[in-house]
Amino acid sequence: MDLKISSFKVDITPNLPCNVAGYGSLDRNIEKVFSRLEANGLVWENCEKPLALIQLDTLYVTSELRKIIEERTGVQAVLIASHTHGAPFLDRNKTKLGIYDQEYFEIVADKLVEAIKERSTTQKSEIYCGESQANVAVFRRKKAFGLFARNPFLAYKVALLPNPDISIDQRVTCFFVRDAGGVVTAIFWRFTCHPVTTPGREQISSDYPGAIRTYFRKKLNNENLPVVFLPGPAGDVRPAFTNESGKTELIRRLRFPFQSTFFSYPTKSQYEYFNKSLSDAILDAFDSAKITVSSTPKWSRVSLALKSLSRLSGEDIKYPLGVLSGVGDSIFLFVGAEVSSQYQEIISNRWGRKVFICSYFEDVFGYLPTEDQVDEGGYEGKDFIPLFDLRGDFALGFQNELLKAIKGLISC
Repeated sequence: MDLKISSFKVDITPNLPCNVAGYGSLDRNIEKVFSRLEANGLVWENCEKPLALIQLDTLYVTSELRKIIEERTGVQAVLIASHTHGAPFLDRNKTKLGIYDQEYFEIVADKLVEAIKERSTTQKSEIYCGESQANVAVFRRKKAFGLFARNPFLAYKVALLPNPDISIDQRVTCFFVRDAGGVVTAIFWRFTCHPVTTPGREQISSDYPGAIRTYFRKKLNNENLPVVFLPGPAGDVRPAFTNESGKTELIRRLRFPFQSTFFSYPTKSQYEYFNKSLSDAILDAFDSAKITVSSTPKWSRVSLALKSLSRLSGEDIKYPLGVLSGVGDSIFLFVGAEVSSQYQEIISNRWGRKVFICSYFEDVFGYLPTEDQVDEGGYEGKDFIPLFDLRGDFALGFQNELLKAIKGLISC
């Protein structure tokens, strides 16, 4: 059967002024646009029901939005957020992380429904895949002696500090959809790094996913090219923007007197270097791309319970897992969490390097650490829990339960 893929893009930049989410602040009233926000999507038309892979420039997406799209368009929808920290908030369940904007939610829903209904003409398609490496990110958990906000206040424990000694996945994997004439009609690509590269926080920004989207469009001379970004397990990975201790704030040096390197706020030159490095890697991936033997994709999903972690309301937490296969020999594992980067190595060792974790899928409950990270503590280990309106802790054996669920999905 011929592969038939259509695509779409739509601008979702809000009217100004507006409030945006991210960086743990509820008071970010924005009056400036650094880069515009979009939703981009691909639709595999020759599934039993059209399957739409949709990425939005926002901090989190929700199943509420997915259900609206499915009810009003008739497609199966797979929603994923870029996790940019410069967009209005679409998640009503995280009251400490952002101010939910119902009006903006409805505008985004309406625009997505219209874009899906008016998507590009279905074409016979082929998918090419290329891969390269971009060494621009760093693990952000490191044990250090210093002063902490929680008891014990003076201790040797995990802090939010650059840790280049821990290996992370820095592959840039690109998939190019081409029509029968060889023209690229859409792109989906994956990379693992928190999108916090924008110089200056008080502005609307699609961050590096938006910058790379612009790069693709200029390279292929198509300003309307749909480009879907799939964020990897970036829960504990951020841009390698650092300052030596002599160049950073005095307060950090006082807190961690034996630490020589700290994360720095992005500068314009760092932002440009980051995106230039990513663009160079993408060019390598484009030049080396080879056709994949792709079939009609298969999509399956489950919800996994976190037995001892619940919302403050008492509601039990179930987070979504999904698997998309049929794109050559690649398998995309979608997880409703801010996933630790260390899971990619665990997954690769069990099922191969072609199983790609994609974070920020639908209802993100919070961070998904490894069991070792829970024991170590730190923000991603357990300190995030109250900020996400949660209570409790991770149950013993939660990592094995996750891996069992993944095995079941991949084996289907």
